[in-house]
Amino acid sequence: MSNFGDGVIGRFEFYILNFEFSGVILSRMQKYELTLFLDGKTTPAKKKSQREIIEKIIQGVSGKVGTVEDWGEKTLAYKIGKSESGNFLFFPLELNPQEVKPLSTKLKMEESIVRFLIIRKDIDGKKFK
Repeated sequence: MSNFGDGVIGRFEFYILNFEFSGVILSRMQKYELTLFLDGKTTPAKKKSQREIIEKIIQGVSGKVGTVEDWGEKTLAYKIGKSESGNFLFFPLELNPQEVKPLSTKLKMEESIVRFLIIRKDIDGKKFK
């Protein structure tokens, strides 16, 4: 019996080819942490609206947002642009690894975000070093 003439192998190969071209993504969701730095002069209303915008952006790239933490206003060690203080927001996320770069691009386009940092977490919930 030939391996190449066997119908089972032929069907199996067909399914693999069909699956590769079907556009289905095999990767699973990874845990990430997003920390945002907004200008220190940001009003509470502006901070709330910015938080909602960021949540919509994350959901737009098929991500899930955990409980958002408002770390409040902190004095910076040095000026960043014209800011001497900043408001920090922390977002625990679940994203497909392919969606991190598009998320980063969309966050760069937001004018009110001074800086941001996206960190992938380990499976145990520990940060990578």
